[in-house]
Amino acid sequence: NKQLATLVWKVNNDGTITIENESSLDSDLFTVTKDANVTKVTYKNEKPEVEKKVKNGGEYLDMVGAFLTDTVEFKVTAGIPMQIADMKTYKITDNIPQGLTLNRESIKIEATTADSSETVPTDVYTLSQTGLEVTFNPQKLAENNYTAIIITYTAKLNMEEAVIGGDGNVNTVTLEYTNKVAENGDEEETTTTTDTAQVHTGALSIEKVEKGNVETKLAGAKFKIATTEQNAKDGIFVKDETGADIEVETNDQGQAVIEGLKYADNEADTSYWLVETQAPSYIEDGVTKYYNLLKDPVEVQVGKTTHESAVQIENGKGFDLPATGSIGLAIFTVVGIAVMAGAVVLNKKQKVQE
Repeated sequence: NKQLATLVWKVNNDGTITIENESSLDSDLFTVTKDANVTKVTYKNEKPEVEKKVKNGGEYLDMVGAFLTDTVEFKVTAGIPMQIADMKTYKITDNIPQGLTLNRESIKIEATTADSSETVPTDVYTLSQTGLEVTFNPQKLAENNYTAIIITYTAKLNMEEAVIGGDGNVNTVTLEYTNKVAENGDEEETTTTTDTAQVHTGALSIEKVEKGNVETKLAGAKFKIATTEQNAKDGIFVKDETGADIEVETNDQGQAVIEGLKYADNEADTSYWLVETQAPSYIEDGVTKYYNLLKDPVEVQVGKTTHESAVQIENGKGFDLPATGSIGLAIFTVVGIAVMAGAVVLNKKQKVQE
C-alpha cells in the first residue's frame, strides 16, 4: 500500500501558502488546486492492492491445471488503507466463472493485524446470498486494526460449462473502495482494482484411421488415457466423476474426444499416454474381423490448443510383424510357422501310409 506524503509548504509575505514539494506528490493520492490566494491540496485514499491466487500443489499461483473431477482452492488477499475509518465503501466481489461451481460452505473470511491473524466477526461484513460478494463496514475494520482481508474458498470444475483450452476458466476478483472523501466527510468517489487467476482444463481429439489409407475412418475403437507411460502399462488410468476409468469410443467418422484433462500453463503442453482397449472391426467375406490392437501406449499432448485438431491413430489389418529392431523375433516367428506347417504335412502323409 502507498503511504501519505509529507507536505512541505511556506507562508508567503502576502499571506498565501505555497506547497514546495508539489512535484513529488503522488498524483494517485493527491490533487492540487490553486486560486489567487491559496494552493489547496486534497488527498485521495491510498490505493489498496487485491491479489487472486489458486492453489497449485503446496503453493498459491496465478494458474492451475485441473481434471474434470478436481476441486480447486482460491485465495483472495486485499489490503486495507490507513484511511479506512474515513471510507464509506470497501467491497470484494469474486466473479466466479460458470465453469466453476462455488462451494459456499468452504468460504472463510479472515483478517491480519500487525502481529496476528483471526477470523473476521460476522458483524463486520455482509456476505451475499448467491455468488461471492462481501461488503465490509469500514469503521469496524478500523476498530479492529485490520491490515488486510483474506478470503479462501473452493470450487469444483463444471464440465458442462467449463472453457476448454485457451486461457482457461478466468476467475476475476474486484475490490471497490472509497477513493475520495469530501471535506464534510461524504464520499465523493469510488474506484476499483482487480486481479485474476486461471484454471486450465484441456481436451484430446482422436481420429482413428486405417493404416496406409488414412481416408478410411474407423468406428468402434476404444481408448483409455494415463498420466504416465508406466501407469499406462500398469493399467492405471484417468478417472471420471464416478471413479471409473475414462473410456471413449470412436464414432462413424473415427472421432472421439477426451475432455477434462489438466495441462500445465498457456505455453507448455502436458504429456499423456493413450491406450487402445478395443480395436475397430470390419467385415470381410461376410465375416466380422478386427484390426490389430495397438501393442504399446501412444504418447499424446494436451494443452491450450490440442482440442482444435485431432491426433491420428492408425490400425492395420492381418499379420502384424514386430517393429524394427525385432527382426530376430520375426524370423523366429516365420520359421516357427514353417515348422508347424511341415509337421502338419508329415502327419498327413503318415496317416495315408497307415
